[in-house]
Amino acid sequence: MKKILSLLSLIILLTSCSSDFSDQARDLLASIPSDVESVGIINMQSAIDAFDKGSNPVITSALKKGKFPTELANLKDGGVDVSAAAFFSRGSKIYITGFLSDEDKFCETYSKMSHSQFGKFGNVKILEKSRGGYCAVADDRFWIVSSGSPDADEIRGYLDLPESKSILKIPFAEALAEGKYDVRAIANLGSLLAMTGGETQMKVSVILNMLYDDPSYADLSLDLKKNVDINIGVLNSRYNPAKFILPLGEIDTQAVASLGGNANTIIAASLPGEVVKRLASQFDKLIPLAPLSAIDGTVCLTLGPDNKLLSGLIQTDGSDPQPLLSFLNSQGLSATPSSSGAIRIVPEDAAHAQSVGNLSVANTAKSFSGSYLAIESHLTPFKGAAPYTVTIRLTPSTSGSASFRLTIR
Repeated sequence: MKKILSLLSLIILLTSCSSDFSDQARDLLASIPSDVESVGIINMQSAIDAFDKGSNPVITSALKKGKFPTELANLKDGGVDVSAAAFFSRGSKIYITGFLSDEDKFCETYSKMSHSQFGKFGNVKILEKSRGGYCAVADDRFWIVSSGSPDADEIRGYLDLPESKSILKIPFAEALAEGKYDVRAIANLGSLLAMTGGETQMKVSVILNMLYDDPSYADLSLDLKKNVDINIGVLNSRYNPAKFILPLGEIDTQAVASLGGNANTIIAASLPGEVVKRLASQFDKLIPLAPLSAIDGTVCLTLGPDNKLLSGLIQTDGSDPQPLLSFLNSQGLSATPSSSGAIRIVPEDAAHAQSVGNLSVANTAKSFSGSYLAIESHLTPFKGAAPYTVTIRLTPSTSGSASFRLTIR
C-alpha cells in the first residue's frame, strides 16, 4: 500500500490536461494481463482536486507541513494526461501506467526527479538508473515500476496484449472502468494471504471462510471528495458479492447511548448468542471462550484519550451471569449485573469513570445504526497534525454480503 501511495503521489506531480475517463480506463485495462494479483483504476482528476485544490481537508492538513505543496507547484504539467491511470501487481512488483500528453516533457521532468536518463531500446525508452521507481515510455504511455527495471520486450508485451488475455475479460472490468470512485481495485485474496505466510495466512483464511461463502477477491474503493472513505467488500469466484454467512445482528444503538458522556474511542459489536456459542465450540481449544456463552446482543466499550477503559456494557441471554462475571473480573475488569439483565463494566478508579474525550457517546451511537461492528476514535496522528475522527464499520448489503468501511474526517 505504501508503494502504491508513493507512486500515485509522483504521478500527481506530473499531470496536465484531461481526457475521457472511461475510454482511457478500458484502454489501460486492455494492456494488463488477466493473471495479475491485483489491479485498480485511479481517477486522476479527483485525486488532483483532493491534493491540489484543497477539496479534501484531511489530505490538505496531512500535506501542508511537508514539501509536497512546493513540489506540486514546481512539477505540475509534467506531461501526464489527467484522466485515468491504472496500477497492478505481478509478483513482487507494483506497476502504475497511464497516458502522456507530452512525452518529451515527461521524460525531461522524470529524468530530473530521478537523477538519471532514458535510454532507447527499439521504440521503448527505459530509465537506466533511478533513485525512485524505474520508468518506461512507449506509444504515449508510461509505466512506473516499484522495483527493478522493466525491459523493452515486457513493455511491448503489455502494449500488444490480445484483449482475450487482458483483465478486460473478467466480469468486474466494467466496474473498474466506470469511474464511480476515485480509486477502484480488485485483488486476489489467495495471493494476498500468500504474502503473509505461515500461521497468519492460516488464521486469516479461517476467519474469511467463517464470515463469507467462497471468499475469492477483495473489492476496494476509495473516495477522496470530502473525507477519506475506503470501502472493502468481498467477492466470490464468480466476481459477485460473497454471501455473508455469520449470523450477526445489528448493534443496539440505544444500549450504546445508555453509557452516556464523552469518550475518545467507542467500540461496539452485535454478538447473538448463536454466534458466541458457535465460536466457543470452534475455538475453545485455542481460546477458553466457554465463560462468554452468556453473551447475547450488543457489546460496547468506551475508552479515554489514554486508551483506559471508561465504561462498558454486555447484553446477555438472561442465564446465570456468574461465569462471565468471574471471567471479566479475572481480566481486571470490574463487572456487575444490572436490572436490565446486561452486565456493566466500570474502571476500579471511579474518578477515571467520568466522561473524558472528544466524542459524544450518544451521537456516535446514532452513526452505528445498521452496523454489525463499529469503532470510532478521535486521533492525532503525529505532533502538530490536525486531529482526525476515524470510523470503521462492518455493515450488511442488499446483496446478502457485508463490507468494511473506513472513514477519516
